[in-house]
Amino acid sequence: MLAIKSSSLGPEHLETLKIRNNLALALNGHGKCAEAEQEHRIVSAVRTRILGPDHPDTLRSRGNLASALFGQDRHAEAEKEFRAALAAEERVLGSEHPSALNNRSNLSAVLGTQGKYAEAEKEDRMVLAIRERILRPGHSDIFISCYNLAQNLERQKKQGEALQFARRALEGMMKALGDGHSYTQNAKAMVNRLEKP
Repeated sequence: MLAIKSSSLGPEHLETLKIRNNLALALNGHGKCAEAEQEHRIVSAVRTRILGPDHPDTLRSRGNLASALFGQDRHAEAEKEFRAALAAEERVLGSEHPSALNNRSNLSAVLGTQGKYAEAEKEDRMVLAIRERILRPGHSDIFISCYNLAQNLERQKKQGEALQFARRALEGMMKALGDGHSYTQNAKAMVNRLEKP
């Protein structure tokens, strides 16, 4: 599809870039993060030149690039890219935009991976507070945020509070996603782990 669109519309046409971006997302999803990084860099550079650095598509490309770096365990680079993307998205789209919230959540994940648990906890609390305010009660993203926060609290040995958020995550995910969903299973494992004396 990319070859067809590139040939018929040109390599820098917005439709071609959209397909290239989707290819990069698929590569990243299959663990081919280095290939995904290459594609995201191309898309990001062309979108920046054509659409400008503040266009929502360009901003999404930066977050996607950061995810590809994170997938390669290039944590410091990923953190820098997530921070830059988040700052731009908050300036252009606002701090409550779903894309900004996703980047803040991803930033928390990369911080946690680097052992910066207190910073990660702060980011998780912010994402959870905003999602609780703007999303309908029972939305799965609220419970994913609860799980992420519980994870960072557990890493800091704050077992009691971690268990509270893990239970909330599990209860909500059971209703929103069902018992068989991987997120629900992860929350269940966390609750079981935290409940052990």
